[in-house]
Amino acid sequence: AYLENRPYNEAINDFTKALEICPKADKSTKFSILESRGNSYHASNKNDAAIKDFSDAIEMKLNPPHKNMKYVYNNRGWVWQNKEDYQKALKDYYAALAIDPAFAPSYYGRAVAWHKLGNLPRALEDAKEALKLEPEIKKYDDLVFELRSKMKKYKE
Repeated sequence: AYLENRPYNEAINDFTKALEICPKADKSTKFSILESRGNSYHASNKNDAAIKDFSDAIEMKLNPPHKNMKYVYNNRGWVWQNKEDYQKALKDYYAALAIDPAFAPSYYGRAVAWHKLGNLPRALEDAKEALKLEPEIKKYDDLVFELRSKMKKYKE
């Protein structure tokens, strides 16, 4: 409940207590707690802690993979972007897309990373794919427009 209402420190404390109380919880439950705490850390700009929780969740190697694995990779990608490590961000977006090739948020994240790295053609390609998959998302359309404008300026 805290996570949705934005008092992230309370949420982090509750998730930490949950991990302490049930250290032998089934792996899927532990994965979910790590994912949620990682999201709370991410939302409160505690990047290193978020990366650790997302990485711990990924390293659990659940079989079959947890249904939210693509979100964990995607969210860790955004944390890497916050740290300006665009290569690691790209790696995570590729991992999310390997799980779900129609996962628009990872195409968008990858587009932003390519843009930051100065590869406008690849950024535009991924932004267009995100927009094609989820045309109702305004930020995808905004990024396509921005990238097309920048590419047009460079050609002039």
